Amino acid sequence: MPADSCVKTESADTTGVSSELLRRFEDYLLIERNRSLHTARAYLKDAAEYLAYLEEHSLTLAHVETTDLRSFFADLTGAVISGGKKKSRLDARSQRRKLAGIRALYAMLVFKGELEENPAMNMKLPRFKRRLPGVIPYAETRQLIEESPRREGELARERQLRDRAIVEMLYASGMRISELLSLDVSAAADLSNLKVLGKGRRERYVFIGPPAEKALRAYLEVRDRFEPKTSRMFLNQRGEALTDRGVRKNLVTLSRDAGIGRRIHPHKFRHSMATDLLNEGADIRAVQELLGHKSLASTQVYTAVTKDRLKDVYRQAHPHGRIRDPDTEAVDSSHSSESS
Repeated sequence: MPADSCVKTESADTTGVSSELLRRFEDYLLIERNRSLHTARAYLKDAAEYLAYLEEHSLTLAHVETTDLRSFFADLTGAVISGGKKKSRLDARSQRRKLAGIRALYAMLVFKGELEENPAMNMKLPRFKRRLPGVIPYAETRQLIEESPRREGELARERQLRDRAIVEMLYASGMRISELLSLDVSAAADLSNLKVLGKGRRERYVFIGPPAEKALRAYLEVRDRFEPKTSRMFLNQRGEALTDRGVRKNLVTLSRDAGIGRRIHPHKFRHSMATDLLNEGADIRAVQELLGHKSLASTQVYTAVTKDRLKDVYRQAHPHGRIRDPDTEAVDSSHSSESS
């Protein structure tokens, strides 16, 4: 059983049988399926919600039919009235995630020989329009680093060096924030071979350029002033491992102090890195490898982001695609008439 159990809250309102099932499901996800902790938490929450629904409607996992599953999702999306009050609508993306969690629960029971079939496999995944990833203009990335006012208080300079290193490394490498925060300080010994553990426990090498390396070295020179209690590279003011939430909170402060109006979160640096690489002509399969995407389809979403860039290239390079200034064309035409 993993030490940092995911099911502490999710199983609180379920029966003992359900709690035990959720604990088994957790082991299955983390140990046998190598799912990330984030995915496991989401699936466990969805499974707990589903089990509570079955109990409320006197249903068991072994006797659920596809119609019962449809009723469950109809209830979630507000397609039916419950207690005279319409429930809040669940978007298609969230529905897909919940269905994936329920499918995984049944898949475990089939794998263990406790059920013969997975009724959730007969449910179609709802379609949704894929949102284009948000990016941060390069100028704002520099502004975030260079124009943030100096902080005051204990470890102010050290925190500023730490946050600069985080921003530089996120943008340079395209790492997920979880990958960056999982780095051990020993990884700094050879930054040319920086290996991270990504989704699905897949390892890959990432690369950082001179600005990111310089920022990281500057932070590591003052890291001991945080009085480290862990070997993790990035620390909070108590000397403990910095968390995802901590980074998000710091970015809100940095962007506000730098006068940046848009909302900035860690994953946007990953999107920005991929988009900038493609804009500069990088091969999409190379970008896929750098990001650690299992499927090329996950990387192809960035080609839509670069569409405006492609339009600019076309308009500048193609003889019939160039954008002409009407005033200039009029002058050219009059000169042509005079010369003839």
